[in-house]
Amino acid sequence: MRAFAVILDAAGEVASAQVEKRLRGEGLSLYRLSPSVLVVAADLLSNELAEAAGIKGDNRLSDASGVVFRIDSYSGFTDLSMWEWM
Repeated sequence: MRAFAVILDAAGEVASAQVEKRLRGEGLSLYRLSPSVLVVAADLLSNELAEAAGIKGDNRLSDASGVVFRIDSYSGFTDLSMWEWM
């Protein structure tokens, strides 16, 4: 399983909720780090995850735009629940 950061461009609550709903509908495990950043576990390529999230492709959400980064390493300080999810 690979970890990805899905970073939405100034997403409003509606677009952010739609992206989260799409990803959960795909059966993907995710953690909301902030209103515009999701961390997702998936056996996909970055391109495939961007399409599943609705920020790229034919079924793109009209109000959602952003970028997907694969996480190869991480470090920092945040809520304990984030580390437990990872």
